[in-house]
Amino acid sequence: MMEKKPYTPEEFAAEQTRTTTFVDGVLARLGWERFKDPDVVEAIELGLTRNQLEYGSRFCPCYAPMSYFKADGKKNPAAICPCPAAIRMDVTDEGAYGPFATRDELEAKTKDWPAAGEIEQREDGWYMVSQHRGIDH
Repeated sequence: MMEKKPYTPEEFAAEQTRTTTFVDGVLARLGWERFKDPDVVEAIELGLTRNQLEYGSRFCPCYAPMSYFKADGKKNPAAICPCPAAIRMDVTDEGAYGPFATRDELEAKTKDWPAAGEIEQREDGWYMVSQHRGIDH
């Protein structure tokens, strides 16, 4: 894993402004709405800001830092916001990613995701259940 880079409070404040602009752009581009709990929004934006400053990318703060980089030291694109898991989020209370036509398709498309969940079959296809329930993407 890459070592964290130090930063000043002034650098953090400036980056936090850029992160909010980034989040607004992602929301607009993907047609998402801001999560209703401002404390959750703040926690995610602070995590994105910190990860940008410390690691050089807006890695999803839901994932552990050990998943940010692959074994060869390259950035793991599956951990960069918006992560593929968030983009595939099925908007349900169960926090499930899906549906996929087959279990093999789900496993193939999610094998590089840093936080794999339980796989289950439902009426309309195969799903991976998020470990991060309650976060609306």
